[in-house]
Amino acid sequence: MSHGVRPLPYSTLKSSPNRYRYPDSSQRYISPQSFALIALGLGEIDEAFHQLAMAGEQHSSVMVNFRVDPLFASLRSDPRFNQIVRRCGLSIA
Repeated sequence: MSHGVRPLPYSTLKSSPNRYRYPDSSQRYISPQSFALIALGLGEIDEAFHQLAMAGEQHSSVMVNFRVDPLFASLRSDPRFNQIVRRCGLSIA
């Protein structure tokens, strides 16, 4: 089922300044975690951390599993990972 959103070729998405905004954001909420995963897929680690920090500021319930989520495993060695974990009030284990 199509909802009017077409997948963009990687090169188009990578070069788009609006890639972290949903085309119809006035009617739909897209979590920062989703945008963090997009950023990871594009190799934009700084943007992934920015989106995750926003999710923490929004007190997103998804952040409870953030430190053990395998989708974010590649970020665990970066010091910013533990900073976000601490800001969310989670223990670093």
